[in-house]
Amino acid sequence: RFVREVFASGPDQLIVLRLSANGVRRIHAALSLTSPQAAAVRAEADDVLVMSGIGPSEHGIEGQVRFEVRLKITQRGGSCSVGEAGINIAGADEVVAYIAIATNYRRFDDLSADPGEITRKQIAAASDFETLMRRHVADYAQLFRRVSLDLGGSEAAFVPTDERIRDSGSRIDPALAALYFQYGRYLLISSSRPGTQPANLQGIWNERPRPPWESKWTININTEMNYWLADVAGLSECIEPLLRMTREIAIT
Repeated sequence: RFVREVFASGPDQLIVLRLSANGVRRIHAALSLTSPQAAAVRAEADDVLVMSGIGPSEHGIEGQVRFEVRLKITQRGGSCSVGEAGINIAGADEVVAYIAIATNYRRFDDLSADPGEITRKQIAAASDFETLMRRHVADYAQLFRRVSLDLGGSEAAFVPTDERIRDSGSRIDPALAALYFQYGRYLLISSSRPGTQPANLQGIWNERPRPPWESKWTININTEMNYWLADVAGLSECIEPLLRMTREIAIT
């Protein structure tokens, strides 16, 4: 039985992945870094991969946003080999990967941050998986658990969510609306924390250099829709990125 656990930690600014199994020497894995941006990958020490690159040019303006991704692994048992192509693990009992990502962006008129220094510090400060998980859950829960919504239930609540969505037009399922409400809160908590950029059309989940609608803040309706629920759903802190961007736009 294999288990894969992944979370993105707000307080530690890491993506953390753990691979485990209920038997010994069962985990064989290959971890690599790729990007649709212009980027190069190098090995660092025996357990670290680093990918560095720069964002693309657009509308005749040369790309200026530099980024770095740093991947470090720890493992129990087995062997490991590292090269530019990735990290290969054979016969491990458990593997934990710590992923830090940063850019040189400080604010709209300041690109002086050092993504290499940032990611090195984030990786160096990482503790064990259980400690990071506890910190992550406590950080998330203090926002998410402020609000509960009970609209009543039905037998539909015991059906897989994709089937509930498919059948929502013909089945009485008030708990699905409550679930959707909490899903919206999850999205805002995950993509609009103080000090970050506000939630845009695709949010932090966009994987494309040229996303639909350019992943913009479309202020005729979409930006407002992203933030309608913030105050009424107990997430006032999550408005800070939008207010800060509004002040920055007033300058430019």
